[in-house]
Amino acid sequence: MRRAGREGSRRGCRRGGHDVNSLITGLVGGAAGVGLLNHVSGGTRSLFAAARRSLYVECVLDNEETAYHWAMRWLSERPEVRQSGAVRAICVWANDDMLVELAPGDGDHLIRYNGRRFWISHATHDSEMNVRRRTLRLRCAKRHRPVLVELLQEIAARERQPDPTRTKIYVPENGAWRVHTQKPMRTPDSIILDGGMVDDMIQAVTEFVGSEARCRARGIPHRFGILLAGPPGNGKSSIALMVAGALGRGLHVLGLGDQFLDDAKVTLLMGEAKRDVVLLEDVDTVFHGRDRVSENKLTLAGLLGAIDGPLAAEGRVLIMTTNHPERLDPALVRPGRADRRYHIGDATSDQARRMALRFFPGDDLFAGSFAREWTGKSMAALQCALMEQSAERDRPARATKPRRLLEMQVTA
Repeated sequence: MRRAGREGSRRGCRRGGHDVNSLITGLVGGAAGVGLLNHVSGGTRSLFAAARRSLYVECVLDNEETAYHWAMRWLSERPEVRQSGAVRAICVWANDDMLVELAPGDGDHLIRYNGRRFWISHATHDSEMNVRRRTLRLRCAKRHRPVLVELLQEIAARERQPDPTRTKIYVPENGAWRVHTQKPMRTPDSIILDGGMVDDMIQAVTEFVGSEARCRARGIPHRFGILLAGPPGNGKSSIALMVAGALGRGLHVLGLGDQFLDDAKVTLLMGEAKRDVVLLEDVDTVFHGRDRVSENKLTLAGLLGAIDGPLAAEGRVLIMTTNHPERLDPALVRPGRADRRYHIGDATSDQARRMALRFFPGDDLFAGSFAREWTGKSMAALQCALMEQSAERDRPARATKPRRLLEMQVTA
């Protein structure tokens, strides 16, 4: 009787076209069945694993990969995940507001996509140097591989869909880029620089974008670099945001002083920022000449290799900022790494006047007086002064009579 039972079981599995893995999943119920299989031990577990590999296709994403964060944001919008009992909170930015979304927590989840079942498994574990790593596994029947590819393409298309009014800003997290926020696009007319500097920048990066075919035909790397030098508070980071907006590309901000950075991580990050704008802020705080002054393991040779080595991204615009250009090694700012150099200094008389007219259009008398007083100060200082002046003008006239009555009452 026991033998007959085993034979019947085998026939049932063969007739249905499923292995024991699928049988347990079906009996226990979707994701719970997958969870049960994870607790099977010994040779039976190995048998199940081999059978699962033969019948299922699995995509594994690590939190050091950008695609992991894309997939987590996509899953946070799935109703099956929102109703799950195992979720984790992730923060996303939308219209300058931080929103909290529910993404898959550790464990197994079941979703349906285009009528097909997908098992989602999320796990957290500690790796070397106490760095927390997370993995996301998407599994479906092998015959549904095209649907899995379609799902991944939808996730990528959702993230890459450009917003003509906003610029995505990326920051590194666990060795991969993730979207930190989206800011309104900075237009060239919103940047007030001396002379025709803004027009020259826009023309230079536009010509670079159009030179891809010429570079490829001549075997020349298609990359472009800009060095912005000058005292702090004059809008060097805003210029980078403006360049990204003018090209309709994302802005990747990399602080080289991060204590966890080393040559390999910087090379990986720079290589992933394809066809976007990369901002390296205050490079003089990391290297004085060839001497490293930061506490991480990044070397000048490693940085130079990340900028234009074999793994460097093509089509990328690199913007480096510094308050002290004299501290930089010539190899870092040579042509090919810094193709254009601009000095972003304190406000000239013309800049101060134009900024005043930006706040108070048509008030030429005030603009002239303001320019005489504020020339030679940082643009940030000018902006603060004009904001205070604007608030003062918008403030309603103070009623003097009630204040005098109050003073009389107090003195009495």
